[in-house]
Amino acid sequence: MPDPIDTDDLRRMLEAATPGPWIADADYEFSGVKTKAEGLRPGRTHGYGCENDFICDLNDGEYHEYASAEEQSANARLIALAPQLAAEVLQLRADLSALRAREAEMRAALRGLLSDCDLSADRPEFIAARAALPQPDSGEGA
Repeated sequence: MPDPIDTDDLRRMLEAATPGPWIADADYEFSGVKTKAEGLRPGRTHGYGCENDFICDLNDGEYHEYASAEEQSANARLIALAPQLAAEVLQLRADLSALRAREAEMRAALRGLLSDCDLSADRPEFIAARAALPQPDSGEGA
């Protein structure tokens, strides 16, 4: 598996890309990936068969000839999902970070509760619970 994409780099790429949603349009001669965004800067793209909503071509018959239209159509559909996938990755990373912070808070609270149970410190269930908790500086669970 390749190295993970840095979250800040991913955010910058998403912000710099053509606004979405993106769609795969493989139904005519100038097929490719286009945006459905409104209010695009006029003249942002130009060229033969290239409207202002153009992102990338699929099979233009001139510069790019592909043996498998099915493969190129699948590529276009995947490319069209890129902004949505990037946004979902960013959200999942933010959610994971929040969950890890909450877990650390809960572990600290549990450690505090267990330390207050000195009267029952010799009970097997408390010994097992303490043993299951990583030490604060172990880095485990973070």
